[in-house]
Amino acid sequence: MSEDQHGSPRAIWPIFVILLASIGTMTTNCADPDLWGHYQYGKEVLRDGHLHPTTTWSYAVTGHPWINHENIAELTTAWAVDTFGIWGLTIGKFLLATAMFGSVLWWGRRTGVSWFALGLVCVLAADNIRFHWQFRPHALSYVCFAVMLALLEYSFSGWRGTWRSWKAFFAGTSHDPPRADLRPLRRLWLIPPLLCLWTNTHGGFAAGLAIYAAYLGLRMIQGWAWWGRESLGFQKRLFMMIIAGILATFLNPYGPNLHVWMADTLGAAPPEIGDWAPLPIWSMQAVGFWLLIAVVAFSLWKTSLPRDLVHVTLLALILWQGLAHCRHICFFAMMCAFWIPRHFDSAVAPVVVAWRAQTAGRQPALWVRPLLTAPLIAWLAVIAAQLRPKLSTIPVERKEYPISAMQFIEDRELRGRTMVTFNWAQYAIACFANDNTTEPSRVAIDGRLNTCYPRDVLDIYLDFLLGEPKPGARLRAPESGPYDPTLALSYEEPDLFLLDRGQKPAIRTIERDSRWVLLYQDSLAQIWGRRDRYDDPNSPQYLPASRRVITETPQIGSVMWPAFPVTRRATSLASR
Repeated sequence: MSEDQHGSPRAIWPIFVILLASIGTMTTNCADPDLWGHYQYGKEVLRDGHLHPTTTWSYAVTGHPWINHENIAELTTAWAVDTFGIWGLTIGKFLLATAMFGSVLWWGRRTGVSWFALGLVCVLAADNIRFHWQFRPHALSYVCFAVMLALLEYSFSGWRGTWRSWKAFFAGTSHDPPRADLRPLRRLWLIPPLLCLWTNTHGGFAAGLAIYAAYLGLRMIQGWAWWGRESLGFQKRLFMMIIAGILATFLNPYGPNLHVWMADTLGAAPPEIGDWAPLPIWSMQAVGFWLLIAVVAFSLWKTSLPRDLVHVTLLALILWQGLAHCRHICFFAMMCAFWIPRHFDSAVAPVVVAWRAQTAGRQPALWVRPLLTAPLIAWLAVIAAQLRPKLSTIPVERKEYPISAMQFIEDRELRGRTMVTFNWAQYAIACFANDNTTEPSRVAIDGRLNTCYPRDVLDIYLDFLLGEPKPGARLRAPESGPYDPTLALSYEEPDLFLLDRGQKPAIRTIERDSRWVLLYQDSLAQIWGRRDRYDDPNSPQYLPASRRVITETPQIGSVMWPAFPVTRRATSLASR
């Protein structure tokens, strides 16, 4: 350990630089499509004092059970916004990132890893987490995972299952097993409460529980390889910790029903949802992934330290899952941040030693140090400049969300059952909730997906929005029946459609149906209404051509979240 590890001011600067570089690389302030829903659902629970057992805000299903597995995250989101406004979201996410990488720095310095190795791997890990570091419960999931890894490594401090000891075990030959202090294993009791919190925060607890059980299971095998029958007490202790972790996840509002739902969901991961799609490894967005893989491969190849087979096995398994489903790459990146820096230090040690021997006793020229530090300072300055607005604003881009279309709905007082393009539905829900009318509009479908919608109902709308399924691109339920994109136009008698013009299958389908009339159009969105209601002069809801807006007006610029329509009846949250 270096002398700057024990609270010396010399430690402040590298901590500051690594945290700034990592958090700045990872932080975004984009308005996620689900952010409005998480805020709205959490606010309603705080208002009503209980979780809602059945689907809310949807006309497509009534009375269908709702498994809200993100209740703590949504309550936290609602409390943060209502208490601190936008700052509650931006600074809250910043603090979560600080906790996540702070745990990496704490463990890395505790094990004597250099600042350079920590900084390099942390920045690469942050780059791989960035695509999923949104204002969503996922952020809390990754923090829980980082804390769990820190506790596992702290509990098994000093354990290294070398290739030689494993080879001797499987060959049945004798070897000299290391002796580890088992007292730190008491710290494992901190993990079941963490898993309980995680279970009520985000569905990522299932991945965390699997990794936790696999980690302890591999350590059990390792203990048997080292000590044979003498390790029975140790085996029982770890088995008990696995059971305690599993039982902790049953402490949720739905009990075992949550696990049944999770098993059903994970067994049929929908490829039409981007998070479950394979990682696009041959695209430009995968450059950070390949850099991380290069560092990992180099470190494990050239290291002179024992390669812990538990670490290597879990890294390989999670990498495999990450390539299959891109959402798991974040777990792989966090594992690398904890386990790879020490091997990187060892791998580059010969080069460092040779360089120091060659330059021993020689002072570099006065211009060398500024020349080397100037690019780093410039890079950090750029990151700091970009980080500042990300911590104070959440812009809602007009080219991505139907801000003008929602204002049209408010201005024309259009109400009723509104089928909304999937990515806009929770924005629409929050806008309707902010409307304060006696009977606010309801939507179908939204980002809660199979937490509150049956799969056959989802398929009705996904057939309409996405078009005819291609092999491997969709996962339709067996009970959904033949593909028919027109079902969404009549299912549960919708009144309005708010559609993204980029979803060509939906636009083509509704254009061919004479029951619908176009009421609004800009470069991004269209609003269609029932012809017998909005195109009939005898109807109370008749909207004459003079009050319709059919243009190609480009949607440029942004407004601050929550981007609610301007209304005479309520004060928008944006005025906070």
